[in-house]
Amino acid sequence: MIVISELFYSSSGLGYQIKYFQTNDLIAQMWSGILLLGLIGVLLAAVFALVERRVLRCYHGIKEVERA
Repeated sequence: MIVISELFYSSSGLGYQIKYFQTNDLIAQMWSGILLLGLIGVLLAAVFALVERRVLRCYHGIKEVERA
């Protein structure tokens, strides 16, 4: 949501850069920003999944026992 708000109301940040590249017809740079944004999202999802597994180890262990 922060990046989306940067697209319209900011003068700095990744969202601003993507919008700047778009308005100035710098398509390759715009797509590199979009890909970077996607990569950041995938990495954050992986980090949060790892933290969740470690912090909620007992919960995930109980779920495995219930499935068996």
